[in-house]
Amino acid sequence: MPVHWELRAGRRREVSRARSGRLSFFRTRRIGMLGGLVTCALLPISTVFPAGGGGKAGAFLRLGIGAEPVAMGGAFAAVANTVYSVHFNPAALISVSGPKLAASYALLPLDRQLSFLGFATSVGPRSPSGKEVGGGERPRAGVGVAWIRAGVEEIDGRDLDGRHTGMLSNSENAFVFGFALEPRRGLALGIAGKVLYNRFPGLMEDGSAVTSQGFGLDIGAYAEPFRGFSLGLCVDNLNAHYTWNTQGLWEHGSTKTDRFPRGWRLGAAYRDEGKRAMMLLQLEGREGSDLRWATGGEWVVFDGLSLRVGIRRNRPGIGLGVAQKLFGREFALDYALFAEPEAPGADHWFGWQLEF
Repeated sequence: MPVHWELRAGRRREVSRARSGRLSFFRTRRIGMLGGLVTCALLPISTVFPAGGGGKAGAFLRLGIGAEPVAMGGAFAAVANTVYSVHFNPAALISVSGPKLAASYALLPLDRQLSFLGFATSVGPRSPSGKEVGGGERPRAGVGVAWIRAGVEEIDGRDLDGRHTGMLSNSENAFVFGFALEPRRGLALGIAGKVLYNRFPGLMEDGSAVTSQGFGLDIGAYAEPFRGFSLGLCVDNLNAHYTWNTQGLWEHGSTKTDRFPRGWRLGAAYRDEGKRAMMLLQLEGREGSDLRWATGGEWVVFDGLSLRVGIRRNRPGIGLGVAQKLFGREFALDYALFAEPEAPGADHWFGWQLEF
């Protein structure tokens, strides 16, 4: 039996029955509930673009991560020396030259938020022969950790008769740990584990939350055939899923598993010897979706200012980065603007990076 829900973005919208019974984080379709309770909370938030797997679990991980990557189309499978590799390709963590911290926050239409906090560094003794893209010796291993969080507010709960039952919210979280090794010169392998946590607060009769947990793996490979040019391959969401149990929520509750669609991305990156420009190209596929491509680039206008542009899902993204040294540390601020498909407005991404 379908139930009535609506997503609010500062005003009340018409409530309609949902065919799938699935609450969407990145989609504007209204979703149903039974008996005024959010039994559809068993299902994860999904994207606004249904043709791209938006109606499937874990859509918040497919929207994009970080102001810098989003501005360049998200084509980061082969990009070197960045904290964001923990998400795009754990094998590329091998290229991280030293401790780095990155954070980003996205202001999205329809009361949605998406944030990232990550750290990456090199570990172990340095290889006597391996060289990083920018020159210098590279360590034998790299590690990264990250917290990715998506949330939506102002969910207007309704029963079958259309009566207001309360304002609700939802959040999805991924806690990621990635590790990379270089078994041979110029080739690295990596793996990342993701602890997944989804929460709908205040749904139980006693006011407690309905939650779900899961775990998934990403594996990747990263290669540098020659200086300035790199290749990356990542397969993500292996065994990733949510397991829901609502038997204590209402008399017809059940146990359900929502699996994340597996996907892959193959990318190439080239940075000129003077590090004034970078070009990116990526091909990606996912279960239930067509092949997609993404491309992007960065141009260093002058020291401390970079302009970025990219295309993903046939939509443009633009951005800039400002970098300066503060107290002997490299500090950068990033901004990106992306025209999200089927959303009523553009996405605004803000980022911050610090190299120790």
